[in-house]
Amino acid sequence: MSTERKLTVLRRSVVQQKLGICRATLYGRYKPGHKQYQEGFPKPVKDGGVSGFFENEIDEYLMRLAARR
Repeated sequence: MSTERKLTVLRRSVVQQKLGICRATLYGRYKPGHKQYQEGFPKPVKDGGVSGFFENEIDEYLMRLAARR
């Protein structure tokens, strides 16, 4: 039995839409020292000149937010 997981990388614009935030807020969420910084926010992955976020990490972040309500 395989325990292999499929990892999907979401582009910045998709993550922005999923979270309902602008580009500047998205960048600030993962940069320490920025006023929008949030501990535990997923960091982007880069492949050449393209960057994105792992979908499962964004989903886990949203679940943590929902659990805090």
